[in-house]
Amino acid sequence: YYYFTEPGGGYIDITLLLSSNSVGVIDTEDAAVEDVTVQGMQTKLVTRSDEYSIVWADVERSYLLTITASGIEKEDIIRVAEELIIN
Repeated sequence: YYYFTEPGGGYIDITLLLSSNSVGVIDTEDAAVEDVTVQGMQTKLVTRSDEYSIVWADVERSYLLTITASGIEKEDIIRVAEELIIN
């Protein structure tokens, strides 16, 4: 679990669950949901006002990753997801 903040109030929250039985839940009520590809995997990008969330599961490696951010642009959260290295 990682949580980064910046003086202007923005944040990035990264949560990695290591388990073959992990289930991710993202609230999509009153939100826009779009499919995006991150690291070659199909993911969901959820946009609600000024907050973005990306969630994806890698079944072969048994993990679920959720990134939630506010105070950054949509392209930036996708770039963060693309740059993550999970060993």
